[in-house]
Amino acid sequence: MDEELENFSPNSYNEHKMLFNAEDFDLKFVHNGTIVDGDIDDELEDKYRQKELGKDYRLIEADIQLTDDISFYYYRKSIMIPDEYDENSKETVLQTFEHAMI
Repeated sequence: MDEELENFSPNSYNEHKMLFNAEDFDLKFVHNGTIVDGDIDDELEDKYRQKELGKDYRLIEADIQLTDDISFYYYRKSIMIPDEYDENSKETVLQTFEHAMI
């Protein structure tokens, strides 16, 4: 399914809301020019959950698990949906993303 999102701009508040409606997620940030993996430092994801992470950390990637069967990657200005998903699963990802972010 090809769908173009026009005039989309990432929004930190909506990103946070989208992630916390997910079943699970893994995050990556940029901090002082270095990519920091939230899997390596659990404290980062905990601080992100509590909205205590400083503005010097910028979310750049999220592996978002919506359900046991459906997940996608979020890259700030794009998303990646696995090719093997059927049309219903792809539509679920797109609707969830659009509802949270647009």
